[in-house]
Amino acid sequence: MKNCLKCGHQRLPSDQGSELECPKCGAIYAKVEAALAEKRRVELNQAHTQKNTSASKTKTTTSSKKKIFLIAFLLIAGSALFAWSTNPDYIENKLAERRLLSVAKENLLDPESANFRNLKVAKLKYGNDGTTKNYALCGEMNAKNKFGAYTGFEKFAVGNNSAGKPELYTQKSEKTDVEWLIYAGLVGCET
Repeated sequence: MKNCLKCGHQRLPSDQGSELECPKCGAIYAKVEAALAEKRRVELNQAHTQKNTSASKTKTTTSSKKKIFLIAFLLIAGSALFAWSTNPDYIENKLAERRLLSVAKENLLDPESANFRNLKVAKLKYGNDGTTKNYALCGEMNAKNKFGAYTGFEKFAVGNNSAGKPELYTQKSEKTDVEWLIYAGLVGCET
């Protein structure tokens, strides 16, 4: 007993004609089955193509959003960095920092071994007009001693002495912690 896939007729033993075709609608079973199989194949192919296309669009959209975000971030960061680096105070502080670091290194046994951290440039102001007369550099440094071993980080400051020449002061080189606190406060360093 065979069912016709075109009209749904169930073939009966009493039906006349070829067993390869439906007695009711005349459709040939094999051709109808082949046509339906081809239709299913095309539908599956279209569904697969649509799924890949939508996934590709999603990936493209996500990728595009990431690119736009990255470009916007870089533009904002670049303009902020440009504004910051062209600021006269920033440039002046960086120049003072380099100059005072070189003074600090000159006073070490092994200047090339020096490591610095927590650096701060302080402007020292004198007079009622508030004009900047001097800079001081504060932070922590670690350098090798005469035995070639690192001594550990210690607080330091570079500022002008009473003769107006830059001089290195370290917390360990001062006689007491009180003297260090007084000097660090004078040059504008946080203690």
